[in-house]
Amino acid sequence: MLSELGFKKGSVVECIVTTYNSDGSPNAAPMGVYTLGDAEVVLKLHRGSDTLANISREGCAVLNITYDALLFLKSALLKYSPEVSHSEVSRSKLNAPYLKAAHAYAAIEAKAVKSYSLSDSLGESHISVLKGMVKEVKVLKPFPQAPCRGFFAAVELAIDLSRGKREREEQLKRIMRRTLPAREYREIEEFLRSLNI
Repeated sequence: MLSELGFKKGSVVECIVTTYNSDGSPNAAPMGVYTLGDAEVVLKLHRGSDTLANISREGCAVLNITYDALLFLKSALLKYSPEVSHSEVSRSKLNAPYLKAAHAYAAIEAKAVKSYSLSDSLGESHISVLKGMVKEVKVLKPFPQAPCRGFFAAVELAIDLSRGKREREEQLKRIMRRTLPAREYREIEEFLRSLNI
């Protein structure tokens, strides 16, 4: 199942995890997902996050796979910009939304949660480790996609900005400007300028 989407046992892949909030609105959060096998994954979620609350309540989530740099940045920086709208999602077979703009998705059902505390360069964090079983896999757009360095720069920028780090922002934007199509880079620039960071 997951191998069809490029997940390999023991690897961490970057996905946008989507869930429904308690009011029925969609929520999106990018994160690294650890692959245990062809139908089993692990997510590490911050306690107190909307994503963890939503999965705890609904028992499911969707892992969206995309190579769209702007979509990744938008989902990473939701605290600075509007939430994902209902028009941008559809419901999977489980009670969790998937992003219509994604290339593919895997809907997962939560199986087990363990919690622990962690101290690192970002300070003290309280983490919940969630194990999930894949219940649905769907390809929305044809694969494969040739990798573009600009997408990976956007992923790194999304991670940095979501953690309040701006040291590499100009360097990563230069990579995106050189490697993404001009229209895509302009949309990213406009989006980043619109944020109150």
